Amino acid sequence: MKGIIVFISVLVFISCQPSQKDTNGEAKISSDIVGKLTEIEFEEETHDFGDIMQGEVVKYNFKFKNTGDNDLIISSAMGSCGCTVPNWPKQPIAPGKEGYIEIEFNSAGKSGKQDKTVSIITNCDPSTKVVHILCNVAVPKENVVTPDASVTTQ
Repeated sequence: MKGIIVFISVLVFISCQPSQKDTNGEAKISSDIVGKLTEIEFEEETHDFGDIMQGEVVKYNFKFKNTGDNDLIISSAMGSCGCTVPNWPKQPIAPGKEGYIEIEFNSAGKSGKQDKTVSIITNCDPSTKVVHILCNVAVPKENVVTPDASVTTQ
């Protein structure tokens, strides 16, 4: 029992150690994987859908290229909210090859200007790359609240 408590304590201690930061506050990549780093370059990092109607689901493919010397590995991609869902390649992308990250945005319940992000975690330095989708969500006229027409003034 004592051994289990010591083991758990060591795990907690290790996981609570502060991460190394560079001068900009970005988490630094540990030196044991530096040799496996690569570079990612996006054709564009922001896409504007313009005006869309509330409830519309729109998709966009962000094109990227592995411009480094090692395989590009995208370990995850996370939208800034549940309405923004990314789909990314699960297989390594060879140096010089291209790929796409599809972003789907569901505008149900949204209105006005939207700026949604997707954070992409890779084996690059820095490890996180953020892309944006923009749009203006218009509410259909039947959903717009108007003043009560039954009120009259004299």
